[in-house]
Amino acid sequence: MRLLLLSVALLTTNAFAADCLTKKFDTKLVADACADGGQKAAREAMKKFQRAARERDADLDCKSCHQSLSPHYRLKDDALERFRTLGGE
Repeated sequence: MRLLLLSVALLTTNAFAADCLTKKFDTKLVADACADGGQKAAREAMKKFQRAARERDADLDCKSCHQSLSPHYRLKDDALERFRTLGGE
């Protein structure tokens, strides 16, 4: 029973959060989020950014800047320029 409780406790913490596969970041937003909580935190930070950025670009979605999504989240050539244009740091 103790083992089961310990397992459940560990699974509900960030102990098993998937690390970001990228180790070199061009944006403070994603670098900070990855350091704080891995891919889940980075995804949440980008979703929050995306909601705010839609005021400038209503058609913005993940595929606007990413060639592919999880787990590598590869960027398109113009992604960083677009991110900064929309207010990202």
